Amino acid sequence: MSGIMQVSRLTLPKLFRNFLRRPSLNRLDGMLQLAFPFLQALTPFFTLAAFLAGSISLQSLPVSLLSAYAGSLAVAAAALVLEKRLDFRLTGGILLYPVFMACFLPLQTLALFKTQTVWHEIRHSGVRLASPEFQLRRKKIA
Repeated sequence: MSGIMQVSRLTLPKLFRNFLRRPSLNRLDGMLQLAFPFLQALTPFFTLAAFLAGSISLQSLPVSLLSAYAGSLAVAAAALVLEKRLDFRLTGGILLYPVFMACFLPLQTLALFKTQTVWHEIRHSGVRLASPEFQLRRKKIA
């Protein structure tokens, strides 16, 4: 199971109870953020159900995939614009973001079924590998 799914299983019930007692946009945002990996993991099942129900045909699949790709590109670009971090050097990453998401979905789906994960401590040496330019830019953003 992925780390975010484990955190979700532990914290969503309490967050939901707190939301029912005292609704707030912060709690709603937290619940949606924690529920999203499960929704991603269920996407292949929703797609299969749509095929079986006749809602999606093989002829409409290319249009659906291109629409999903365009939507992912738009979301990635909008996030960078809203954060005022749009840099044309990021174009390759933006174009490949939907490919990353397409690879991530099967992993999330598999994580639903592999519920036992062993976590190991990662010791950090404290050595920064990022370039000085990146570190300066990061300080400006913070």
